[in-house]
Amino acid sequence: IRRPPRSTPSNSSAASDVYKRQEYGVPEEIGWIHTVGVDPEYQGKGVGPLLLREILGNMRKVGVTTVYTLVSWKDAQMLRFFNRMGFDRGDMINLSKKL
Repeated sequence: IRRPPRSTPSNSSAASDVYKRQEYGVPEEIGWIHTVGVDPEYQGKGVGPLLLREILGNMRKVGVTTVYTLVSWKDAQMLRFFNRMGFDRGDMINLSKKL
């Protein structure tokens, strides 16, 4: 999540415009969850959904409207988790190359 510039007052138009720019051709309304995890001792106790709702809420506050993440097809538990949290298959294909 990109933060507004420190020197820009929060009530200026520049602060609100910072979220409308694009980085690497990706609109600022797009957010990514790279890694999220819960210590095994706390799994199954509602911590994961609470954490993800907090992350999504913070993204929403800065203008993100679509969130992407990557999950292995082999990880049924994570697929179920993100599905329960409202995620669906996206419009991208994960590409990889072994070196």
